[in-house]
Amino acid sequence: MKTLLLAFFDICRLRKAPQDIPASPQLLALSLTAYALLSCLLQGLFEPVDLAVSSALLEIAVLMLFVQCLLLLKGRPARWMQTVTALAGAGVILNLIALPLSLFAGVALIGYNLAITLMLMLVGWGVIVMGHILRHALETHPVLAFMLALVYLFLCFYLTLTLPPARTY
Repeated sequence: MKTLLLAFFDICRLRKAPQDIPASPQLLALSLTAYALLSCLLQGLFEPVDLAVSSALLEIAVLMLFVQCLLLLKGRPARWMQTVTALAGAGVILNLIALPLSLFAGVALIGYNLAITLMLMLVGWGVIVMGHILRHALETHPVLAFMLALVYLFLCFYLTLTLPPARTY
């Protein structure tokens, strides 16, 4: 497990690529589950639980479909499992970093401003990491991969905003 987390950490540091991750259905399921749980936990700090769960599941569905479409368009569908595993695993690492920042945001006004600044930097780093993964998976130019990562980010943001608000009974 430690080796796996280190591999995902190296992907976040742009030192490894998705092809360095084993193509394993169990690893894919594990990384997606961990990513979903951490996403629910993070979003649950600021949203009702049902909306946090819906947002996390929607994000995972969009991630899997987005990568599938890109790889099909590029003629490399066999890379889907490793690419999604790498993206979810990198998301786990980034969410583990985001969790204490999110908790720190509520401490004080100065802490809030610093935490928000660091969170925005982390989102930017997440886009760079996703671009890095997509660049290797699609064998494309880094700028195009970065733009595709931004498209994914905005797509998730838009779709999450369209989720209906939690009902109160």
